[in-house]
Amino acid sequence: MSGTVVEAARSSATFVVRPNIAIVDVVGNDALDLLNRLSTNDLTQLQPHSGALTVLVTDKARIIDVLTVLRTNDGIRLIGSVGTDEHIIRWLRKYIIIDDARPRNCTSDFVCIDIDGPRSPDLLRELAGIDVSTLAMSHAVPAVILDHALDIVRLPARCELRYRLVVPAMSAVPLIEVLRGLETVPELDEATDQYLRVMSGMGVIGKEWTESYNPLEAGLLHMTSFSKGCYIGQEVIARLDSYNKVKQRLMGVVGGIDLREGDTLYNEGNPVGVVTSVTVGIDARAHYGLAYVRREVALPDNVVECGTDVATATAVLKQLPMEEV
Repeated sequence: MSGTVVEAARSSATFVVRPNIAIVDVVGNDALDLLNRLSTNDLTQLQPHSGALTVLVTDKARIIDVLTVLRTNDGIRLIGSVGTDEHIIRWLRKYIIIDDARPRNCTSDFVCIDIDGPRSPDLLRELAGIDVSTLAMSHAVPAVILDHALDIVRLPARCELRYRLVVPAMSAVPLIEVLRGLETVPELDEATDQYLRVMSGMGVIGKEWTESYNPLEAGLLHMTSFSKGCYIGQEVIARLDSYNKVKQRLMGVVGGIDLREGDTLYNEGNPVGVVTSVTVGIDARAHYGLAYVRREVALPDNVVECGTDVATATAVLKQLPMEEV
């Protein structure tokens, strides 16, 4: 993991290529209504090229995936996580009865490239000739780079600003080559990408976002509407909120080299949580993680023990996002 690249992400701009991001297009007169009935956020007011973040949940309000929902001229585009495309389509089809809604897997048609950092708008202005600095969260704008049409989508920030280029697969190679040729815009390696994600407190599919957890536990309250009509999982989420029944919450955790993914967290000998992701700090002696922790213990600066079978080391809980200690 490169401290120099981390500094570039925090002060300038970096990029990372993300192939195999789930992209599912849904067409038909009932496409938007279907998505509104199956996910947590209110999507009813979306206009073309506008978007919203929402959580696709089970009937028990467990996380299937976190989606960016874009209203296009032809229908709805769902941008999810790596490897979730078929799961998304199966779930949608389960609830399509008489609806005019037809999902299509478009994952192989596109490559996504994420641009991180406060100077990201400057880089995109240089490449595409458009100003994205005022683009609303989750909204998209069409652009042309190297004579290739693509979409630029605003994402939740890890380092002040972040955008996703949704690039047709046939155009991806020349665009990636251009980015790799820019000496001042480094490419994130896997370890540095993980570091930025964990420190910012963002979950990922298969770790923090699984059917073991619900959106309120995962810190996705901002993607959850309590005023929209009925949707799958709504009754469970409403009960959890109304009766203050959320049992655990996602926290940061700081430890030493003994902190490992999958560790159980203990308080006074009792299991109170589990570590879901870990990254090495810039100072390699410190390790940082994300963990689900029981609500009564989930307080910043609480000291807990961690280990696989029994507590073997200590760690400190932190509010998200985290900073190096």
